[in-house]
Amino acid sequence: MENYILTSKSTPEEVSPTDYEGRDSYNYLWQLLDLESHYSQFRDFEGMYKDGFARAAYKNRKSSTGFYHGGQSRIIGTLRDIERAFDLDVLSLRARVVYMKRDDWDVTMSAEQFVHFHNDGDKVMNKLSPTMHRRWMRFGGKTEFYAVKERTILGRFANSWRKRNLEIGREIMQGKRQREEHGVPEFAPQIGLEGGVA
Repeated sequence: MENYILTSKSTPEEVSPTDYEGRDSYNYLWQLLDLESHYSQFRDFEGMYKDGFARAAYKNRKSSTGFYHGGQSRIIGTLRDIERAFDLDVLSLRARVVYMKRDDWDVTMSAEQFVHFHNDGDKVMNKLSPTMHRRWMRFGGKTEFYAVKERTILGRFANSWRKRNLEIGREIMQGKRQREEHGVPEFAPQIGLEGGVA
């Protein structure tokens, strides 16, 4: 279990090119902090948690290795997008990273899809007034946030990694791929202009 804070100005950990070249990815869980202090509509939620998926590494020329931690990069980017969607200053929001589980691409995506398929009623977007819903729908990843107690989301995250639930998640993922739905990409190596892995 993790327990650290990121902001929209945080710098992700640097990682090696081999993190980028392989099939590994992250299934991550983080808590959105401080939105309730700017918008009272969020004060009734016991917590807002995002269960997400990210490539193990993302290319970035600002990194001395050329690559940054994929899960942290996605969280930082989502924080920036939420601040923009809600007309907030940079550094208005924080993320508390709860879990960062690394495994094979399809395994982590199967765990993530299991959670999303079985918990629609607790999604933040389904609990908002029309005005707040319009704002909420302005950023990527908005369908993956849950308004639940931490104990509840921790149980769901852990449960999604049970062998049988990974099999169910894989079936959900494969069905979405067959229907060409968004959000379940197949792994594809990143090829550069010189023919190597970019």
